[in-house]
Amino acid sequence: MNGPTISVVIPTKNRSAYVAEAIASVLAQTHPVDEVIVVDDGSTDDTPAVLAGFGDAIRIVRQEWSGDGAARNRGVTVSSGTLIAFLDDDDLWEPHKTEVQLAAFGRAPQPDAVFGHAIQFASPELGPGRVPVPLDADEPIPGHFAGTLLVRRSTFDAIGPIAEIGGGGDFFDWYARLIDSPFRVTTVPEVVLRRRLHLSNLGRQNDPAQRYARVLRRVVDRRRGRVPTGTDL
Repeated sequence: MNGPTISVVIPTKNRSAYVAEAIASVLAQTHPVDEVIVVDDGSTDDTPAVLAGFGDAIRIVRQEWSGDGAARNRGVTVSSGTLIAFLDDDDLWEPHKTEVQLAAFGRAPQPDAVFGHAIQFASPELGPGRVPVPLDADEPIPGHFAGTLLVRRSTFDAIGPIAEIGGGGDFFDWYARLIDSPFRVTTVPEVVLRRRLHLSNLGRQNDPAQRYARVLRRVVDRRRGRVPTGTDL
């Protein structure tokens, strides 16, 4: 009997400095993934050349700029795995991510979605005193965000596509829908993701308070039976 297959979706835009390392961390998994889909969301830098260097190891999908949510949805649409995972183009998977999360799927009661823990690290180009946010690399945090997720395709389809609301709130909205659903969610104790801190992190380019407030309004609207406000799919 064949086991589950894993599709990894990496949205990217103008991240030629980081995306190769992100892809390499996926290709180096102790339990290999079955396909890596990189959605180039309208890059205008050297990102296309960097991606081309991976040859047949990845599948490249190009589109005009549409935002992370749209890029992730596009990647899922063209993928074929029975399990779906995501990685931001500036972050890194730990080598054992898929191995420990697949093991979690095999334990009773079997989950429908598995998250893991994450640690932050300062990108090498940041000199002393230039870390964008407080950094404590010795303190793993529960990573309830896209880069730590491994989810059954059937569960992802039932929850629905990631909202294309922009500003970094896309996945948080999807996560809220998952938590409000009857699907079983677990978080493994292992660190599965390293989140890169650098001067162009999305969180520094958008007001985080405004972003989270917008997502919370959508969550409250949905729980009250109203159509969420803001840009929808």
